[in-house]
Amino acid sequence: MRPGNPKVEDIDGLATLLKKAGMDFGVEDVADALWLAGKMGDLPTRSSSETQTTSQNTQTNIREEFIDAGDTEEDTPQVQLSLPAQQSQKQAGTQPESGIPIKAPAAPALRIRLELARSLRPLRQTVPSLGRMEFDEAATVEQIADQQIWSPVLKPAPERWLEVALVVEDMQSLPLWEETIAEFQTLLERQGAFRRVTTWRLQTEPNQPLQLFPNWRDTTYRQRPRQAKHLWDPAKRRLILLLSDCTSVAWHQGAVLSWLEACGQQAPTAVIQLLPERLWSQTALGRGTPVWLTALSRGTVTANLTAQYRVALLQQMLAQPAQPLRVPVVSLEAEPIKQWAKVVAGSGESRAVGMQFDLGQGARSQEIGVRREGDEESGPSPEERVQRFWTTASLMAQRLAGLMSAAPVSPPIVDLIRQTLLPKAEPVHVAEVYMGGLMQVQPTAFEVSKATPLQYDFAEGVRNVLSDAVSRSETESVLDAVSRYIADRLGLSTKNFEALLRLDF
Repeated sequence: MRPGNPKVEDIDGLATLLKKAGMDFGVEDVADALWLAGKMGDLPTRSSSETQTTSQNTQTNIREEFIDAGDTEEDTPQVQLSLPAQQSQKQAGTQPESGIPIKAPAAPALRIRLELARSLRPLRQTVPSLGRMEFDEAATVEQIADQQIWSPVLKPAPERWLEVALVVEDMQSLPLWEETIAEFQTLLERQGAFRRVTTWRLQTEPNQPLQLFPNWRDTTYRQRPRQAKHLWDPAKRRLILLLSDCTSVAWHQGAVLSWLEACGQQAPTAVIQLLPERLWSQTALGRGTPVWLTALSRGTVTANLTAQYRVALLQQMLAQPAQPLRVPVVSLEAEPIKQWAKVVAGSGESRAVGMQFDLGQGARSQEIGVRREGDEESGPSPEERVQRFWTTASLMAQRLAGLMSAAPVSPPIVDLIRQTLLPKAEPVHVAEVYMGGLMQVQPTAFEVSKATPLQYDFAEGVRNVLSDAVSRSETESVLDAVSRYIADRLGLSTKNFEALLRLDF
């Protein structure tokens, strides 16, 4: 049967076969398909040998095999899997190795979304709109009955009370938190409590004025910088949330504190601290004094919040600062956000965690947690780095660091390790590993444009020290768990899904 001139009985027979195969096409549909096939002409085909060769090459290139630290380079196949995030490169000036990139499903970075959504319920309020009106049926009927006035009565339409300006600091550790911030933004947008959610990027450079740009994901800086007053709402119905780890030089020099003071006088302002409270003393927040903040009315601006020292003894020991700055500081946890939301909503019995700073005190500059590779000052040895990390880090962060040493340092892979092997690990534990002195920013990240995210890797020798403290079975479980997770999400069998995660020790 030729596609360009099919016979009627052939079409009927083909339609019957398709129907038996579960595809119920009519005779006219089959005829149209055959006619179209004839118009398209012959399509290039491959021989069976070429198809088999291509299939074998594909399976070879997607082979995933873990390399133990003791394996030699001769016994290791030189194939690399590239996941769609930060691709590791060997050294500056060298070309990245060839590989087959696949889009692997990443594990969620923020796994307490439901709890956070519930904690924001106090902000889910409605108020009369200042610009929209709606028909008041009851008042119109009453007006007609009492005054015989046949005209509609309008009333302000209800609308959501607040909108949110989400400001993300352009900090050095931003690549660690991008997925967490993106999921938190999505949570705010889908919460149903806010009229609008806008995002901003606050660029903080040492000894430079702060610059505010729309859209925190846009790293091209193509738009002109805005001033802080662009975030202010005359009606005081906009929340300003600054997401930061409070470790940048701009924090220690006081530039961010002055920026928060200006915003706090015009709007309810809060700092969403990405690190847990037990690590705040290692950041610029260590300069402040912990206080409880309360409000008696709804939507009170931050400058008008009432402060009380969290430690009662400090009330008598410390004098009132000459230029106090009080700002709520909450971590990405359900209970602190819930208490802060109640304060914004005007619940007098609630109090939120905050910090009080003395702006009249001279700012001090400190080193931030991650050093660039190639700094003039000689760093500690790999053993000293690991020993310091084990001394200060939590047990969960210590275990996570050991498992991370068995895989390339990439946020998607780290999230998969958390999802499969350490389900109780939170983003703060990942930050402990990155900011705990084990990591270095790769030099290739500084030879490209600002739009390229920073790339991290373990400092020289640190990976080997961490690997020695991890058993071989745990090292192999990293590959097995990650492969199983990806295979389940892609609907593949782990026997057929193989790929190589190549490490450069």
